[in-house]
Amino acid sequence: MMSALTQVGRDPNMTDDDHTGRLEALYRERGARLGTDVRWHERRTRWVSHARLALFALAAAFGVVGIWRPDEPRPLWLLLAGLTAAGFVAAVLYHTTVRRRLKRALALERLQDEAIQRLHRQFEGLPGGQRPTAELPPEAAVLDLVGPSSLLHLLDTTGTSLGRATLRSWLLEPAPPDEIRARQEAVRDLGPRLDLRHEIAALARTQDKPSPDVEPFLVWAEGEPWITRRPWLVWAGRLLAPAVLVLIALDVLDWTRPYLWAPLVVINLVLGDWVVKWSRETFARLSMGERGLGELAEVLSLLSRQTFDSPRLGELQRALATGSRAAHRQLQRL
Repeated sequence: MMSALTQVGRDPNMTDDDHTGRLEALYRERGARLGTDVRWHERRTRWVSHARLALFALAAAFGVVGIWRPDEPRPLWLLLAGLTAAGFVAAVLYHTTVRRRLKRALALERLQDEAIQRLHRQFEGLPGGQRPTAELPPEAAVLDLVGPSSLLHLLDTTGTSLGRATLRSWLLEPAPPDEIRARQEAVRDLGPRLDLRHEIAALARTQDKPSPDVEPFLVWAEGEPWITRRPWLVWAGRLLAPAVLVLIALDVLDWTRPYLWAPLVVINLVLGDWVVKWSRETFARLSMGERGLGELAEVLSLLSRQTFDSPRLGELQRALATGSRAAHRQLQRL
């Protein structure tokens, strides 16, 4: 894994060629280590996938024997079915985690290749570089600010549409001298923090779909919570699951009539499916899925743990920490 302390600075006595060679060697070394990480995560993902399938088959087999073979020791088979089913659920959750780690390792590995291409101005291998669709100021074409093989194409490592639009506006729109100096100080502060910059870029690239437009999400997040208008659903979620577990335990011990828990399981599944479907439809309308929220929370959490010298970055940190709960913790609650 990459060290969280990697710093990339420039020796003032170095020539441009020496500095470029040093950076290229660093990126190639990181790329080789990340390639090892990728292969390890690929193997682990396959192992967890096979274990998940095996646990599902065992849970189904134990459940069938416990239900359809009353002459067998039924409580034992049902207990084994429950344990393997719990193991299957745990394997599914863990499989999601290892797949995310694999995607992160792949994204970090790709970032090293792109960094080398940027050093040598090999634009054909870099993302972005779309031709502008709107009319640009005359100086944008003269200075080659946007479009293929442009300054924006070289600098654009953003992972969201909002970040890309902000960088583009900074290149095209004039700013007061104080604002320019504040941005330059922030760049000087972030420049040597290679691990931080690549971690943020990798998190943005692990999404399954293109980067979302965050404006609809912000409107939704600032509105009235949906669940507060349905208190009955909160209490149903709190009571149904414990009731099912208690009835299953009583059934296994033969202390109650068989399968009294079945109707509650059906109700639980119907309610759960309804809530999940509503949540997915809502996030689809907002163009930001649950995973996108989690990745945004990780980015904000990562930024909150840094110590910056730049006043502008310090202001950003303080803005993210205002209120009763930090921004990343509020997103995690969602």
